[in-house]
Amino acid sequence: MMILLDPGSGLAVNPQDISTMRIDQVQSYEGVVLLLQIRMRTGEQLTISGHRDRPVSLLHKQLLEAK
Repeated sequence: MMILLDPGSGLAVNPQDISTMRIDQVQSYEGVVLLLQIRMRTGEQLTISGHRDRPVSLLHKQLLEAK
């Protein structure tokens, strides 16, 4: 099963291929932004920024539930 991370680019991942995940806070010109950091079993790292309509906490929860 694939989970869509970024509808704009079509980026999706299989939760079984995820090694680790974490949510980071970074300061930007827009204020504090939450980032979902995903490391795949292959070593590749993905960084997904939050959006109002799809916050990273929701993506994190969906990925955890799918594992």
